[in-house]
Amino acid sequence: MTYEPVEEDETFPPPSCSYSVNNVVGSAKHVSGMCTKKAPVTLNVLHTASVRYFSEKGSNNTNIVAFQNKSMALRCSALGNPKPQLYIYELYSDGRTSETLNQTVGTTLDLYISQASCDTSGTYVCAAKNNLSTEISERRVDVRVKCRPQLCSESYSDGEFRVLPDTQAVVTLCVLAYPQPNNDVG
Repeated sequence: MTYEPVEEDETFPPPSCSYSVNNVVGSAKHVSGMCTKKAPVTLNVLHTASVRYFSEKGSNNTNIVAFQNKSMALRCSALGNPKPQLYIYELYSDGRTSETLNQTVGTTLDLYISQASCDTSGTYVCAAKNNLSTEISERRVDVRVKCRPQLCSESYSDGEFRVLPDTQAVVTLCVLAYPQPNNDVG
């Protein structure tokens, strides 16, 4: 790769420059040809942030099945120069997002879950950005935790419903479980 600057000022002519890709060396020669200087050149290539992968640590699967009461770790890896800001958050089914679960400035970020539960199931997002662009690079993983059926909310905690004799009642409950239970009631 060769770069030759345009000469604009004859009183102080700019040097001619060349770069070797394998062994990056810059060479400058005065117009008179009397002085040549060669020196290693550091090329600092800037580029926007990009998430390379986001998955369970040690795999590249983005559909993850975890087990209840077991630990798991999600790893996000990104590139960028300057180093990107990395964020991990949960994306809810209605489009809202959780608070940031973990963040750092660097190239890798882990989210460690010590005891997976039904509530851990969901879509998680790793986002990366740096100051070269307003665009945000993202990758998503879907986590499903194998768990026994349980009520979705603590609002049913007493588990007692009352109905008058000779009347019919329909009780609708939200149940969390994976795999998803069927709707048949026997």
